[in-house]
Amino acid sequence: MSTPTPKSPVLLQLKAGQHVRWQPARAATVQVVGGRIWLTQANDPYDHFVDAGQSLRLQPGVATVLGAEVDAQVSVAMQPSRFARLGQLAASLARAARRSTPRRDEAGSPAVSR
Repeated sequence: MSTPTPKSPVLLQLKAGQHVRWQPARAATVQVVGGRIWLTQANDPYDHFVDAGQSLRLQPGVATVLGAEVDAQVSVAMQPSRFARLGQLAASLARAARRSTPRRDEAGSPAVSR
């Protein structure tokens, strides 16, 4: 199964020195669009410095502090919930089943392509 596609991202505009405290309920991907940020998470002994074009995945339920070293634009995309992924899988399987099911005419016989 492939990695789930993140939901539509939210774009944060941060001024130099501004920081945000956050505890994501679901896994999230932080991508720096412009500028440079530092990011630290509880139980992680390291600060992470992320430049424009780079991204970092956040674990769910972990307290996070994100700060801008310079003015920065940051895209944050939450991963879909398990229920959303199950719904996406069910829809994908239903589409595949419709494509593989032979068409039938009104009498119930397989349709003949001409």
